[in-house]
Amino acid sequence: MIRKMLLGDHNNILGINRRNLDYVYPSANRKFFKIADEKALAKEYFERAGVPFPETLKEYTTFTDIVDFEKTFSGFENVVIKPNKGRGGNGIMVLDKKAENGIYDIDGKALDYKKIRKHVADIIMGVYSFGTQDKALVEIRLFPHEFFRKFYDRGLADFRLLIFKKQPVMGMLRLPTSKSHGKANLHQGGIGVGIDLDKGETTSAILKGRYIAEHPDSKVALGKNPVPYLQEMIDYCRKVADIVALQYIGFDFTLDEKKGPMLLEINARPGLEIQKANKKGLLEVL
Repeated sequence: MIRKMLLGDHNNILGINRRNLDYVYPSANRKFFKIADEKALAKEYFERAGVPFPETLKEYTTFTDIVDFEKTFSGFENVVIKPNKGRGGNGIMVLDKKAENGIYDIDGKALDYKKIRKHVADIIMGVYSFGTQDKALVEIRLFPHEFFRKFYDRGLADFRLLIFKKQPVMGMLRLPTSKSHGKANLHQGGIGVGIDLDKGETTSAILKGRYIAEHPDSKVALGKNPVPYLQEMIDYCRKVADIVALQYIGFDFTLDEKKGPMLLEINARPGLEIQKANKKGLLEVL
């Protein structure tokens, strides 16, 4: 597929302009874009739809909120700090057990409360949200399901499901690696693995523009793995689509070891790398 793209065969490849003009904007009530852009608002709709999502423990909205940061934060461990309007996994800080005057990150490095406070302040200033003022969400940390751990036992993998008019059109598993520091985002060194939605199993996998057969760290084969909870996740997508006036939506799920599928966020303009992972153009499917 990549060779065809380089040679100019774009017949079935959906590009950004056509995605926006033919699928995103004509089929959307634009006021609902805000739901896709703000995690806190999206959770209100997830709750209305009866779809499980990670619990928010605290929100830091203004600099006044972080004056007594250690006092308000010291009761937390095993949490994730996220920008409300962040994109691409940027600004996410995953914290483990308590350390002396701080908390360990998932790499085992002790972070003092001053460093964590600075990170929260950066989020509020808009460092991870295109310069617009934001708020930091402290969420309960999820632990990877055994399906994820067999590929790589650090960080948290997720699924991207692309839905159009409430129908699943393409899916992808995103796996972290040692080089992505536990993040599943493809631009940060994660792996994209295509999903055959009819068979319910993984197919081809891509890492930084090249196809691979196994995870570079665990050496576990990436293809022909049955995807757990696939139909349940699709059903959750349809429930959200029933109350959100967007027809072309990317849904990001993870699997918690105890709670199963958890919806992380939706995306009104989902990326197009999913085509590479599946070796198939979206126009062919749409």
